[in-house]
Amino acid sequence: MAIVFKKTEECNPQGCTTSKMWYPSLKTLNKVSERQIIKEVSDGTMLSRRDTAKAMIEFKKVMLRNFLESNSIELGNWGVFSLTCNGEGSNSKEEVSASKIKELNVSFTAGKDLQESLKAAIFIAEESVLSDSYSILGFF
Repeated sequence: MAIVFKKTEECNPQGCTTSKMWYPSLKTLNKVSERQIIKEVSDGTMLSRRDTAKAMIEFKKVMLRNFLESNSIELGNWGVFSLTCNGEGSNSKEEVSASKIKELNVSFTAGKDLQESLKAAIFIAEESVLSDSYSILGFF
Protein backbone atom coordinates (compact mmCIF):
# COMPACT_ATOMS: atom_id res chain seq x y z
CA MET A 1 0.00 0.00 0.00
CA ALA A 2 1.25 3.46 -0.87
CA ILE A 3 -0.08 7.01 -0.89
CA VAL A 4 -0.02 8.46 -4.41
CA PHE A 5 1.18 11.99 -5.02
CA LYS A 6 1.24 14.17 -8.09
CA LYS A 7 3.60 17.01 -8.98
CA THR A 8 1.94 20.42 -9.31
CA GLU A 9 3.39 23.79 -10.24
CA GLU A 10 2.07 26.55 -7.98
CA CYS A 11 2.88 29.90 -6.46
CA ASN A 12 4.51 29.79 -3.07
CA PRO A 13 1.62 29.62 -0.52
CA GLN A 14 3.18 32.58 1.33
CA GLY A 15 2.79 34.83 -1.71
CA CYS A 16 3.26 34.70 -5.45
CA THR A 17 6.13 37.20 -5.54
CA THR A 18 8.57 34.80 -7.18
CA SER A 19 8.28 32.29 -10.00
CA LYS A 20 6.14 29.21 -9.52
CA MET A 21 7.66 26.16 -7.87
CA TRP A 22 6.87 22.45 -8.00
CA TYR A 23 5.18 20.84 -5.01
CA PRO A 24 3.92 17.35 -4.18
CA SER A 25 0.17 17.08 -3.62
CA LEU A 26 -1.76 13.98 -2.68
CA LYS A 27 -3.98 12.27 -5.24
CA THR A 28 -7.15 10.38 -4.37
CA LEU A 29 -7.46 7.25 -6.50
CA ASN A 30 -10.91 6.05 -5.43
CA LYS A 31 -13.81 6.97 -3.20
CA VAL A 32 -14.64 4.10 -0.84
CA SER A 33 -18.39 3.71 -0.37
CA GLU A 34 -20.17 3.25 2.93
CA ARG A 35 -21.20 -0.20 1.68
CA GLN A 36 -17.51 -1.14 1.25
CA ILE A 37 -16.65 0.20 4.72
CA ILE A 38 -19.49 -1.87 6.21
CA LYS A 39 -18.24 -4.96 4.38
CA GLU A 40 -14.67 -4.48 5.60
CA VAL A 41 -15.72 -3.80 9.21
CA SER A 42 -18.04 -6.82 9.14
CA ASP A 43 -15.28 -9.02 7.68
CA GLY A 44 -12.90 -7.88 10.45
CA THR A 45 -15.32 -8.48 13.31
CA MET A 46 -17.89 -11.01 14.39
CA LEU A 47 -20.71 -8.65 13.36
CA SER A 48 -22.97 -9.47 10.45
CA ARG A 49 -23.15 -6.93 7.63
CA ARG A 50 -26.68 -6.06 8.72
CA ASP A 51 -25.52 -5.42 12.32
CA THR A 52 -22.53 -3.42 11.08
CA ALA A 53 -24.84 -1.30 8.88
CA LYS A 54 -27.17 -0.69 11.85
CA ALA A 55 -24.18 0.33 14.01
CA MET A 56 -22.96 2.70 11.25
CA ILE A 57 -26.42 4.33 11.02
CA GLU A 58 -26.53 4.77 14.80
CA PHE A 59 -22.95 6.11 14.89
CA LYS A 60 -23.87 8.79 12.33
CA LYS A 61 -27.00 9.72 14.34
CA VAL A 62 -24.95 10.05 17.53
CA MET A 63 -22.34 12.19 15.76
CA LEU A 64 -24.98 14.51 14.29
CA ARG A 65 -26.81 14.87 17.61
CA ASN A 66 -23.57 15.79 19.36
CA PHE A 67 -22.61 18.31 16.67
CA LEU A 68 -26.06 19.91 17.01
CA GLU A 69 -25.48 20.15 20.79
CA SER A 70 -22.15 22.01 20.25
CA ASN A 71 -20.02 19.01 21.22
CA SER A 72 -16.85 17.76 19.60
CA ILE A 73 -16.41 14.02 19.15
CA GLU A 74 -13.23 12.39 20.36
CA LEU A 75 -12.39 8.91 19.10
CA GLY A 76 -9.79 8.05 21.74
CA ASN A 77 -6.24 8.86 20.64
CA TRP A 78 -7.28 8.54 17.00
CA GLY A 79 -8.64 12.06 16.64
CA VAL A 80 -11.34 14.64 17.24
CA PHE A 81 -14.19 15.80 14.99
CA SER A 82 -15.54 19.29 15.60
CA LEU A 83 -17.58 21.95 13.85
CA THR A 84 -16.14 25.15 12.42
CA CYS A 85 -17.90 27.87 10.47
CA ASN A 86 -17.36 30.47 7.79
CA GLY A 87 -19.08 33.74 8.34
CA GLU A 88 -19.49 37.35 7.36
CA GLY A 89 -17.36 39.90 9.17
CA SER A 90 -18.89 42.72 11.19
CA ASN A 91 -17.59 46.16 12.11
CA SER A 92 -18.57 45.78 15.76
CA LYS A 93 -19.14 43.04 18.29
CA GLU A 94 -22.80 44.05 18.59
CA GLU A 95 -23.40 43.36 14.87
CA VAL A 96 -22.27 39.73 15.15
CA SER A 97 -25.25 37.35 15.04
CA ALA A 98 -26.17 33.83 13.93
CA SER A 99 -27.30 35.26 10.57
CA LYS A 100 -23.63 36.03 9.84
CA ILE A 101 -22.82 32.29 9.83
CA LYS A 102 -22.78 31.25 6.18
CA GLU A 103 -21.42 27.71 6.25
CA LEU A 104 -20.73 24.92 8.74
CA ASN A 105 -17.75 22.62 8.22
CA VAL A 106 -16.62 19.45 9.95
CA SER A 107 -13.00 19.55 11.02
CA PHE A 108 -10.91 16.52 11.97
CA THR A 109 -7.75 16.80 14.03
CA ALA A 110 -5.68 13.64 14.03
CA GLY A 111 -4.71 12.32 17.45
CA LYS A 112 -1.42 10.80 18.56
CA ASP A 113 -2.22 7.21 17.52
CA LEU A 114 -3.26 8.19 13.98
CA GLN A 115 -0.30 10.55 13.58
CA GLU A 116 2.12 7.82 14.70
CA SER A 117 0.52 5.29 12.33
CA LEU A 118 0.78 7.71 9.39
CA LYS A 119 4.53 8.08 9.94
CA ALA A 120 4.85 4.64 8.33
CA ALA A 121 3.32 5.93 5.08
CA ILE A 122 5.05 5.08 1.83
CA PHE A 123 4.63 7.48 -1.10
CA ILE A 124 4.65 6.76 -4.82
CA ALA A 125 4.54 9.23 -7.70
CA GLU A 126 1.42 9.27 -9.87
CA GLU A 127 3.38 8.50 -13.04
CA SER A 128 4.81 5.38 -11.38
CA VAL A 129 1.32 4.10 -10.66
CA LEU A 130 0.29 4.71 -14.27
CA SER A 131 3.37 3.01 -15.71
CA ASP A 132 2.94 0.05 -13.33
CA SER A 133 -0.71 -0.39 -14.34
CA TYR A 134 0.21 -0.21 -18.04
CA SER A 135 2.92 -2.83 -17.62
CA ILE A 136 0.55 -5.06 -15.62
CA LEU A 137 -1.99 -4.81 -18.44
CA GLY A 138 0.71 -5.72 -20.97
CA PHE A 139 1.07 -2.32 -22.65
CA PHE A 140 4.85 -2.22 -22.09
